[in-house]
Amino acid sequence: VLEAFLARASTQCVRLGWRERPQVEWLVLADRERVLQVLNNLVDNALKFTPENGAVTLSVGEDADDRGMARVTVADTGCGISPEAQLLVFERLYQEPNAMANSRGGLGLGLYICQQIVTRHGGRIWVDSQPGRGSVFSFTLPRLSLPQLLLPFISADSAENRGVALLTVEVVPAWQAASSPTWKKCRKDIIIGIRESLAGLSAVVLPGMACLSDKELVFAITTVADMSKVSRAIAQQFSSKHLSHTVVAKIGCSVLSQPAGSAERLADTVWAMMAEETSRRRRT
Repeated sequence: VLEAFLARASTQCVRLGWRERPQVEWLVLADRERVLQVLNNLVDNALKFTPENGAVTLSVGEDADDRGMARVTVADTGCGISPEAQLLVFERLYQEPNAMANSRGGLGLGLYICQQIVTRHGGRIWVDSQPGRGSVFSFTLPRLSLPQLLLPFISADSAENRGVALLTVEVVPAWQAASSPTWKKCRKDIIIGIRESLAGLSAVVLPGMACLSDKELVFAITTVADMSKVSRAIAQQFSSKHLSHTVVAKIGCSVLSQPAGSAERLADTVWAMMAEETSRRRRT
């Protein structure tokens, strides 16, 4: 997100960056494209209302009110928002009077759309502001609890369970450039397609560790007993008419050791393997 706004921030003589760069990966249950839409809107607004020599800073961390949520904040040193306007900024078509007076108004839909996206993800969004001292927009999203997702796969009550497998699905453009509109559109459909292919199977799709520029990397968890069945289902999805001519999928499987009764320890192993695979494929 920041890279897209660095040139604009430099032109405005506004400092743009992290308040403190995250030390750990914060994975959330969310649509990546929609979350980026929220962040782009908040950073755009912050730059719009921050004067020369001001600052716009981002931060991410655990929500103090709910440890099951991640909190993202976009803070600026701009003109601020009046207490009355703070109650209305997320209303559809609302435009803050100072913005209109200074020719910085828009359609009044940006923050309304942000609220709709965040709410539909199970989070909340709000603003803290003081006129003349800047604004802090914050929103929360549900954190991914991998141990909780793994519990059904390591249940001691399952007689057929013979271990847990991590599937790595690497999807690359078949012929077009990674920057082409066709590939960008395909990326949005890939995870949805994989989820649809696994409907009714004992498997769950995990979020990616990072956005790779020239490929899509998707991870899924299943049992060793269902590993072949899940792999075939994913492969069949990518042989469908709307994807077969645009992408090539490579599916890898790794069987994980299973510490009895310890979803947390198994989750640590999964995170480590996902990070290693992401790092390796980023270099290739």
